[in-house]
Amino acid sequence: MTDAKIINMKLLMTMQPTAKALAIIYKHLTKVSSGTRVEDYCKSVLGYTENQLEIELSKPVNDTLSGPSWNPFHQDLNILYKLLQRVCGLAELGDEKWTTPSDAIEYHLQQVKDIRDEMFHKKLENIDVKYFQEFISSLQNSLTKALQQTELMSGVPTSKEVNDLIADLDCILAELYLQLQHL
Repeated sequence: MTDAKIINMKLLMTMQPTAKALAIIYKHLTKVSSGTRVEDYCKSVLGYTENQLEIELSKPVNDTLSGPSWNPFHQDLNILYKLLQRVCGLAELGDEKWTTPSDAIEYHLQQVKDIRDEMFHKKLENIDVKYFQEFISSLQNSLTKALQQTELMSGVPTSKEVNDLIADLDCILAELYLQLQHL
């Protein structure tokens, strides 16, 4: 197996701890009460029409949210990111909090999305170990800050989740080094 293929496999592994961190943030900040479907919350509280739901969250996302057993820990990153933007009491889309460097959770969530998008859209042959290390470090930093801001906003401790996230990402990096040494 080539370096690029090994790095690609490890890159895919980063999706799980990232999704888990975003699900934790959603769980602590959501305005959707337990037992309420996300779709119903968007309609009744946010005033979304069926058409707006499809535009704002897209048809596949909306179909996922319609189920009675919806669980944030079983969702992909795009769905979680859209929900964090819309149903967690964060700044409106387009607000400068999402793009202006600061301690705002919105900024750190945008950084997670940007870091992930950059890495996943980069040509595989352009990703080397150093670049992957920088990706893991940036991802870890932004997710840690977002989790810490979540704690400040919700009052729910997130230090265990931060430690778990760091351990998961460090493990992915360690496995990468181990596999590359055996080539």
